[in-house]
Amino acid sequence: MAPRTTGFCFPGPVVRDVYLIQLLASWAIRSSEFSLVLFLAGTFPGTLLYVSIHGIGRSLAAVLLGPWVGAFVDRQDRLRAMHRAVFCQRASVVLSCALMLMVRRMQHSLTEAHGLTLHVCLCLFFALACVEKVAAMANFVAWERDWVVVVAEAHGLRRQNFNASLRRVDLACKLFAPSLVGFLDTYWSQLAMFVVLLWNVCSIAVEFWATRRVYNRTPQLALKSSTSSSSASSTTEKLEDEKELFAFSQSLLAEPTLPTPTPTAPVLLSLAPWREYVRSPVFLASFSGCILYFTVLYFGGQIISYLFSLGFTSMEVTMLRMASVLSELGGTWMAPIMMDKVGPARAGLFFLFWQVVCLAIFAGPVITHGITTKFVGLALALGITFKRLGLWGADLSIQYMVQATTPPQSRAVLSTTEVACQQLFELFACVTTTIFSRPDQFLYPVLISYSMIIVATACYSLFVWKMKYNRHHAMIPNDNS
Repeated sequence: MAPRTTGFCFPGPVVRDVYLIQLLASWAIRSSEFSLVLFLAGTFPGTLLYVSIHGIGRSLAAVLLGPWVGAFVDRQDRLRAMHRAVFCQRASVVLSCALMLMVRRMQHSLTEAHGLTLHVCLCLFFALACVEKVAAMANFVAWERDWVVVVAEAHGLRRQNFNASLRRVDLACKLFAPSLVGFLDTYWSQLAMFVVLLWNVCSIAVEFWATRRVYNRTPQLALKSSTSSSSASSTTEKLEDEKELFAFSQSLLAEPTLPTPTPTAPVLLSLAPWREYVRSPVFLASFSGCILYFTVLYFGGQIISYLFSLGFTSMEVTMLRMASVLSELGGTWMAPIMMDKVGPARAGLFFLFWQVVCLAIFAGPVITHGITTKFVGLALALGITFKRLGLWGADLSIQYMVQATTPPQSRAVLSTTEVACQQLFELFACVTTTIFSRPDQFLYPVLISYSMIIVATACYSLFVWKMKYNRHHAMIPNDNS
């Protein structure tokens, strides 16, 4: 095993390729997830229905196909799995942009024949959104939960610093990619669609080339499996080096791995991943993070459509979203500091209470004034912006504990099961805006989302309480609870 470094030296060729892959993938995913919703909301203004259907389809696909995606990543050769996921994700975005251009053109000359074609194009658009979501999930699991871990270990990189740097690349793309799309959409929507389409066409070749270079220069990526003893030894060494959950490392490694799905036992119908997820020692903490996905209080399709209905322009929405991403970046810097001071468990609780307080401060105007006024829309957007700092701080704290207690042999399946649980709650959020689809009814999804943050905080508080009175079962390092 390569010796660990205490920090980052000047990045070598493999590390530079890793950053290039992260940049290309994050820019493509962040620009597409914002732009496609923006194009859909701009095509059908004054209603949340189409955006809600779009979100429901994506979330439902993630819930149903999540375990299958994890098993697919575990079974396939790493390079082949990565290339297939990238190709499917980019191709679905390209076709979605082409369909939206057709829909925009047909709206200007709507005849009976065009009306039927319009509905067919929308159905295809929603189907491609499901494909894009599943492919993006496969890309995420294969890259961030597998490739990055192997590359860091093989080249002697400190995983905590490496993960943090890649997360900031992702957030930078989340800041600038939608900003560019929003700026172009403000002046010429068709140009914005062409830019997103061309980026996905051109970037795929560069990403294929970069992933192959990393794969060829890291022989460990070609080794999909190892003996149980060597795996346990390697994992134990990594956990000791990073000071992660000493009490659980040996017991978790001794547990049997998840059975490999077979054609006679489809993953879609298997409850094994969900049982393993519930048995995790930090299940309550992870589940609390999943509950936070039951929300419309983020700059996704629902809030964008709502702000458009109040008269906000694409540029104004983009500027508000930029402020939200800057707040998230602040969360990535505050989370390590808080974890060092009070431990990851208490840090997560602090960030959850931060969200409750931030939204409570801005809840007054939302409740006392009309939900359809621009002043209330701005107050709600500011509350969301400050809340995002707490959200990312809580996410990093929870993910630190989840990664520390996940056996390497079931990393992909458990990761996709957690993502599927998150998407299930996101599906519920989309259902609320489907039922209350008019902008004047948006107060109800907002209140439901706020109540779910309180539920998540209570669930996480139960996790911290259980840790306090069961220290011999769960010990988080640096936690003074």
